[in-house]
Amino acid sequence: MLKFSLYPLFLSLGIFLIAYGSYLKIRSSQLSRKKALLFFGLSFLGLFGFSKLLGSLGFWITLGDFFWGPSSILGFYVLQIFYWHPWAKKQGPLGKSLLKRWALLNPAGQAIGRIGCYFAGCCYIKDGYSLSWPLLEALYLGLLCLYIATRREELPPAKLYKTYLYVALIGRFFLDFLRGDLIRGSLGVFSFPQIVCALLIICLFLDSQWRKGHNSGHEIRSRKSRRP
Repeated sequence: MLKFSLYPLFLSLGIFLIAYGSYLKIRSSQLSRKKALLFFGLSFLGLFGFSKLLGSLGFWITLGDFFWGPSSILGFYVLQIFYWHPWAKKQGPLGKSLLKRWALLNPAGQAIGRIGCYFAGCCYIKDGYSLSWPLLEALYLGLLCLYIATRREELPPAKLYKTYLYVALIGRFFLDFLRGDLIRGSLGVFSFPQIVCALLIICLFLDSQWRKGHNSGHEIRSRKSRRP
């Protein structure tokens, strides 16, 4: 009982680290309290909704049974890619500061949450391995956090943030080959979380390519407008 109770403790610590770190940055900016509360409120609903939706969707696609399944941490990546990142881009200097902070806080918070999964025993590694799958992902995310910390001053905030997302999703994709619990189902040799990871990586790549094209077009138009 004590071991299982550590799961919500570590999960709460991970969420608190990300939320409080974000709050401190937002509080020091000129963003109104109303907008800040709206952001955090939608973030909480999005995290809960996306996580539950992906968990249930995995059951429905792979097992043909749709019900209120377990939460999926991949919902956090969906929230970041389709809400946090676009929102931050509209906030000017504040958004850049948040992207830089999230690139460091998010993998750290996720690593702490995964330690909680170890105590819950909800995900485990395949037979024949003596490792713990949650602790393995926690270690990977912790190393990613250290890597991001070494690049914080070298990379622009948006690129730093996308580096975190790419590396985290790619790592999760390959780590899933070692996962033993198939509660979220699979299609062929790939688990449902792996399919979601692949789709999110494609979304990130397409967004980057669109922005390159958009920036190049803007630069060409600016040059033409400056011609005598």
